Amino acid sequence: MGSSSVEHLQRLGSRIRQLRRAAGLSQVDLAGQDFSPSYISLLESGKRTPSHDVLVQLAHRLGCDPEYLLNCLDRADRGELEVELRFAEASLDRDGSPEAALHRYEAVQDRASGADLQDIRLAAELGIAQSLERAGRLADAVDRYEQLRTSAAQSQGRVSRLAVVVALCRCYHELGDLDYAITLAEGVLTEMQQLKLVPTQVGVELLASLAALYCERGDVQRAQQLTGTAIRRAEAVGTPKALSAAYWSAGLAAHESGNSADALPLIQRALEAGPAGESERVAGRLRVLHAEVLLGLEVPDAAGARTVLAEAAAPLAEHGHPGDRAAHATAAARAELLLGDDAAACELAERALAELPSEAGPERARALLLLAEARAGRGGTEAARAAGDARKQAAEALAGATAGRRAAGAWGELATALHRAGEHGPAALAFRQALHCHGHRLPEPPRA
Repeated sequence: MGSSSVEHLQRLGSRIRQLRRAAGLSQVDLAGQDFSPSYISLLESGKRTPSHDVLVQLAHRLGCDPEYLLNCLDRADRGELEVELRFAEASLDRDGSPEAALHRYEAVQDRASGADLQDIRLAAELGIAQSLERAGRLADAVDRYEQLRTSAAQSQGRVSRLAVVVALCRCYHELGDLDYAITLAEGVLTEMQQLKLVPTQVGVELLASLAALYCERGDVQRAQQLTGTAIRRAEAVGTPKALSAAYWSAGLAAHESGNSADALPLIQRALEAGPAGESERVAGRLRVLHAEVLLGLEVPDAAGARTVLAEAAAPLAEHGHPGDRAAHATAAARAELLLGDDAAACELAERALAELPSEAGPERARALLLLAEARAGRGGTEAARAAGDARKQAAEALAGATAGRRAAGAWGELATALHRAGEHGPAALAFRQALHCHGHRLPEPPRA
């Protein structure tokens, strides 16, 4: 914010304070039911830019002509705010600094609100949501995206409702609310089909996001149907971002169906199609999937996975969410186990656990099982006891997990680990849980 803007806000704050005192009102009185006293305090100190409607409302309470307050606003012109928006976008996309971008977007939003530039205000609101998402504040990002979804029609094309829906699906996916995300995406997809819209890049991204959601829920057949459509439309659109998204989702669906050999060329095409300047985080996540596919081959390519993960390490360390870094560390631990480096696998599994929140049950269970295997590989009574503790913690992590592909896979891995350790009774129960998470209902075992 320039010195001129600061002066305007200080003048406005001074007028509000003088009028309030002359009217015999406290900050609590002026705030009423619509504002907080702290907001009034910030206005009076020149630290907030109110919207046109807020100033009109305050003017009525203060008994003055609204223009007396409105004239204090810095009437920022459109060109100046467009430049500030570009600086904010650069902070997010090239500098990789979501917090810096967030502050820039908030400043633009404040000034656009004061200047009554609705389309720029909405563009800044989208930037705020994207910055929150990039910073890993997913619940806050969802709140912003949901507000934008209802107001995007006012942006006159500046904010795409479809792009907001894609972002919401991405956030709900990471938060684990698969059913709501699928319902949301399917509803918009139906609208697109009814309107017979020409394929677009963001339309391809919606198909790819929906396919990933179905993969996560375990409906790989539906995911593969969607990825086939996504590839056809991406080839019609022809942009690198559309092609990368379509091949990425197709590779994921093939990998989840157990066909890692078929997934490999699709993931490689996604990497090759990746547009110049693509987000470091996106590229890093795609490399982690590439490594997981290499590890899922009939003859795992652990050395190749190690190389791919090394390329993803720095970008994800700087730009990734905690979940991204945990996924990277988990895949790297699996690769090191296959390569026979138990010490490195232990360290990486522990690093993954440090990144994962307690509610990430399946992911924590997978990291714990890798930790158990790495500890057991060291041999000796103490190592065996430590491995057993890790398997027990894995079972506890899965106890409250929601049914789905992640939980089913983790229960299956736990069952295998227990069986190898000679704990056949607990292994059988874990296998039952895996089937239950896949949707199979088995009769209860007979009581002893």
